[in-house]
Amino acid sequence: MLRPRHSSLVRVPNEGVSMYGWIWRHLPGNAWVRGVIALVLVLAVVYALFQYVFPWAEPLLPFGEVTVDGASAGGAGAGQ
Repeated sequence: MLRPRHSSLVRVPNEGVSMYGWIWRHLPGNAWVRGVIALVLVLAVVYALFQYVFPWAEPLLPFGEVTVDGASAGGAGAGQ
């Protein structure tokens, strides 16, 4: 009878399995090397988000259409 080489092959889907665990198991090296590689991957994702994704999405977001008017003079510190 043949047995699977890795216990991860016989797990029930969505039971204690996460995407991060899958990535960690597939990184090469010991824990220190995996940690460095994981840090580099996180930094690469953050760089890609700030350089490409956020500038692309910024015109699509309504944050530039802020309306603040001085009509409500009863607020704290208004007109002082």
